[in-house]
Amino acid sequence: MPVLLLNYLLSKEKIENLLSYHTAQKLGLIAVSVNTATIADSDKNSPESLKEEFKSLFGGKGKVQNKEVKLHIGPDVAPRQQPHRRIPFHVREDVEKELERLEKLDIIEKVEGPTPWVSRIFIVPKKSGEVRICVDMREANKAIKSEKHLMPTIDDLIVDLNGATHFSTLDLSSGYHQLELAPESRFVTTFSTHFGLRGYKRLPF
Repeated sequence: MPVLLLNYLLSKEKIENLLSYHTAQKLGLIAVSVNTATIADSDKNSPESLKEEFKSLFGGKGKVQNKEVKLHIGPDVAPRQQPHRRIPFHVREDVEKELERLEKLDIIEKVEGPTPWVSRIFIVPKKSGEVRICVDMREANKAIKSEKHLMPTIDDLIVDLNGATHFSTLDLSSGYHQLELAPESRFVTTFSTHFGLRGYKRLPF
C-alpha cells in the first residue's frame, strides 16, 4: 500500500480546517481534467470541419436566449443631455468603422428623434491601431436604481460544491454585450457621435 506524505500546519487559533487543492488531489477527493476532446483526427471531426458545420456558433457575438435586462429609472432624477465631445479628425474614420461594426453585431442601433438622455463618448486608442469607444454613463447611472443581489459566501459555495469532482471555467467574450437590453430601457443609453446618435441594444459595460 503506497504511503502518502503530506505537509500540514497547526495553529493555536480556533479556525476552520482547510484542505489544499494539491492535498485533495493526492487523496483522490477531486479530479481536474482538461477536455482535449478525444476526437479522432479525421476530416469529419477535425476542428475546421466542426467550425464549418456549426458556423453560426463561431461568428458574431453571442446572446443569452430568453433573457432581457430591464433598467429601473428613478423619476426623481432629471434627464441630462451632455454636450457633444468633439472627436479628433484623425480618428473619425476609425470611429465610424467601429460604430458600423457594433451595429452589424447588433450591439448598438441608430437613434432618431428627441431623446431625454444623451451621454458623450471618449475615444481610447488600442495597441492594434483600432479604437475603443467608451461612453461616459456617469450622469445616466445616477438615475438607474440598483438592484440588491445577495452574493454567496465561501461557506455557501462549499455546500453547493459538496460532492463535485470535476470543475470547468467558462469565459464569455464581452460578457455584458451578451445580455439584451429591454426595449423600454434603451433610451437611457443614447450617446452622441459625429456620425449621429446611437444607443445600446445590449447591456453596456
